[in-house]
Amino acid sequence: MTAAGYPPELLGSLAVHDIGIREGPLHHQFLFNLSRRHGGSLAFTIAWCCYTLAGCGSSGPYELAPVSGGVTLNGKAVPHTQIIFQPKGTPDNPSPGPGSTAFCDDAGRFELKTVRGEPGAVVGPHGVQIYAHGPAKSVAKDADDGPQVKEAFPAKYNVESQLTFDVPAEGSAAANFELTE
Repeated sequence: MTAAGYPPELLGSLAVHDIGIREGPLHHQFLFNLSRRHGGSLAFTIAWCCYTLAGCGSSGPYELAPVSGGVTLNGKAVPHTQIIFQPKGTPDNPSPGPGSTAFCDDAGRFELKTVRGEPGAVVGPHGVQIYAHGPAKSVAKDADDGPQVKEAFPAKYNVESQLTFDVPAEGSAAANFELTE
């Protein structure tokens, strides 16, 4: 029996601490065995604690407002388009809150929800990206990766977007984006 009253076979390598070994080869063997047996769960626990303590990128509370609007391309509604609003940080508030996104309905209209599922968008200035998820204009063949679908909208509306929208505290039903090719 160990000093704690448990049989050594139940405690395995944990028994070294029970007999008072704090330093030396047996102590290092204990740490090695512990990391071998529980390394995955220990790493997960440490990562989870860091994530929980750090939060989800928010530096404090944020205010949401309802936002809806529409997307047109050359004057025609664009259904099934994804729109992404990303709040712009400032030196005083580099992480103003979560981004918001929506998919346009058949009429090209959308209502934003945050990436956390809350209705609306963070009040303040946003960068906006718009992606088409419908049929692509062209398909290229890459021998290594198979068929590649090109984005239906020009890059100036998505990956290179300079589009912006300022979400007012009272919200907006007029977040309309009239795109041209």
